[in-house]
Amino acid sequence: SLDEDAQDNYFADGLTDEVTIALANVRALQVTSRRSAAAVRAAGTGAREIAGQLGVRYLVEGRVRRAGGRLRISARLIEAAQDVHRWAGTYDGAVGDVFSIQEQIARAIVQALELRLTASEERGLAERAIDDIAAFECYLRARHEMWRWRRDSIDRAVQLLREALAIVGENPRLYAALGLAHLQYREAGIDLSATPLAEADACVSRLVALDGRSASGFQLRGWIAYSRGQIQDAVRDLKGALQAEPNHADTLLLLCNCYLVSGRVAAARPLLKRLAAVDPLTPITRCMPGFADIMEGRFAAAIEPYRQMLEMDQANPMARLFYVWALILDRRFESVREVLRTAPADQRHTLP
Repeated sequence: SLDEDAQDNYFADGLTDEVTIALANVRALQVTSRRSAAAVRAAGTGAREIAGQLGVRYLVEGRVRRAGGRLRISARLIEAAQDVHRWAGTYDGAVGDVFSIQEQIARAIVQALELRLTASEERGLAERAIDDIAAFECYLRARHEMWRWRRDSIDRAVQLLREALAIVGENPRLYAALGLAHLQYREAGIDLSATPLAEADACVSRLVALDGRSASGFQLRGWIAYSRGQIQDAVRDLKGALQAEPNHADTLLLLCNCYLVSGRVAAARPLLKRLAAVDPLTPITRCMPGFADIMEGRFAAAIEPYRQMLEMDQANPMARLFYVWALILDRRFESVREVLRTAPADQRHTLP
């Protein structure tokens, strides 16, 4: 996590995200997603408590300071159980140096942990998926908005990603995110026409033209196949994405879903454990074990995961729908009435 002034939130999130992705590609490490780390950080919890909630041994903490065109970033690696520093460093430079600084931080952490990198992992630390700060801030905000399953939020996500593409030109990660944002219209039941699929197809075509073997391309193609009900094709592509990025939370999430809707709960369970380890505090992650329980007919066991999802994101109408679904399956009709009675007014005329 990064501890920064509120005015630099998105800037710090960009740095955190890139360091997280770089370290996650080191196979000797299991790195918790930025989304989950940010959720714990927001609660102002201490290092040991954070590590306990995330199930990790080490934490990376830091601070970002921007003044005009100058930048200062300090970071430290903490062994949480003993609350001792394994490494600390401070970096000064221009704002445009942030991507070089984040690579230096990632390499310093790897060195402090005494890890030996493969040639591909060395290259991964140097890669820069989006090398413009403004574009990356757009990307981060869009990733948050698209998972809220509301029309206004998805609209904002699409607009932000188009703004980012206008800044940096064609970019694989941005096309992947834009394609997924369009598919969210279908996932949320907002637009079930062919339009979101056509928009996503256009994005994956650009992705393949830019890099036919990218993890982002495999992932988006898997999402499109899933949206068309072509589950076997989706599983094939998502497995390809996981080979390149073994701990990518979104890929793990969808692959789990593909197995569960196919009734292959035993195949999904190990992936659900991996997903919970790398992204434990994202609401949709929290409910997935409940989906597995439902597919096994264990309706009472499913209620708590879905309740937790709704508690974490009260503004998400799909979270309320999922929770109601679990309650109905367990025939808890009075609880259903209470959940519906307390629904926010702006959710009462949505499809969920």
